Amino acid sequence: MLGFFPDPYPDELFYSICARFHHLVGYARWQTTVCELFGKVVKVTVAMPCRLKALVAALPPGHRYTVDRFIDEHTLFPFYSRFLSLTSANEIYSRMALSEKKTLFIRSGIPKYLQFCPTCVLQDRKQFGECYWHRLHQAPGVKICPVHRKFLQSSQISIQQHQCIAAEQALSKIEVEPSLNTHSIHPLFLQIAHDATWLLSQPHQTVDQQFIRNRYVQLMISAGFANSRGFFAMPQLINSFEQAYPVDCIKQLQCGFDLSAEPSWITITLQNWRQHQHPLRHLLLIHLLRCSAQDFFLT
Repeated sequence: MLGFFPDPYPDELFYSICARFHHLVGYARWQTTVCELFGKVVKVTVAMPCRLKALVAALPPGHRYTVDRFIDEHTLFPFYSRFLSLTSANEIYSRMALSEKKTLFIRSGIPKYLQFCPTCVLQDRKQFGECYWHRLHQAPGVKICPVHRKFLQSSQISIQQHQCIAAEQALSKIEVEPSLNTHSIHPLFLQIAHDATWLLSQPHQTVDQQFIRNRYVQLMISAGFANSRGFFAMPQLINSFEQAYPVDCIKQLQCGFDLSAEPSWITITLQNWRQHQHPLRHLLLIHLLRCSAQDFFLT
């Protein structure tokens, strides 16, 4: 049983909590830390860590933490779950709680290095005495901090690195300037950041996949991309997609497609709706239809 475990900060990445624990206990080897936390050597992934039930069982008496709380508040699972079938979501959830195997890890849009907002670093140090890795800043497609409207900066900590590194250690030598970012921010990046914030605030929420199909049909009809019988005007839709989103933005989100290689992911998303698609692809279509993620699911 653990002698202590650090209290998570608001929206702190689970990876970050484990990194801070390792720094506090002062073990020379990372393997010693993960064995104490999880009962054996496992890799603490950035997106969806595993063996969380073993960790909860090892926490000190009187703790307030559960597997559900760690997954819902400190992993990227909620970013994906709204777009997964109930069966797939439950399977991934179970693997995160019990399994030693890697869970779903879709690379599209996920940064290669941990990201941070320079102003958040300053505010975290002022409020908590140290900075930490924010979950939102690592979400696929999130390029800016929606609170401070600054482009996120890339650290030198690879998400593939075996050992978890605390943000305070990684960013201690970085000069963080509080001045406003002068780069122009495309509205698409801001909208994705806001949508990611909302998705991450929805604990373990899934919807029937037929609901997603019906919602698309409804919005497509309203936008003039489908007729009353639900048949999509794909050429017009793809043309509008290309006009709405700059090529460089789509490349950064890793959501481009080759028009000569049909079917495109747009066609598959709308016509083969039982096949899972990355949330970023859904968000791009939802934005094209003049909708936010919250409006898409709750209206």
